[in-house]
Amino acid sequence: MEHRFKVALERIENLQDGKKGLSKSDVANFKAAFDALDADEKLFQSNHCNVILEDSSVDCLKAILLDTNEPEDVLNAIFYELCNRDDAIKLPMLEEVSSLADHPNQSDARELLSSLKE
Repeated sequence: MEHRFKVALERIENLQDGKKGLSKSDVANFKAAFDALDADEKLFQSNHCNVILEDSSVDCLKAILLDTNEPEDVLNAIFYELCNRDDAIKLPMLEEVSSLADHPNQSDARELLSSLKE
């Protein structure tokens, strides 16, 4: 794992334990470190982050998910994991993804929103 990403991930993990929460800068630094990884490492780390990042750190996962320049397998991994979270996290994420015309999970997000509203 690239050192920069390891440092960024450790910072997010440490902030999860506190009451302060994540700042926009924390999320931006995490995303910048993620962007520096190669495609294979991104997929590995996205799966790792899905496991270790708590709901309080979901903005880090959303920063990746909403970037349609990320590899599709990375977007899929994060999208489907976030679908398993509580509605307070899942519903806003589904709304955002469903509004992105070029997102590979747009139709799935729309279908899930439709089924949840029934």
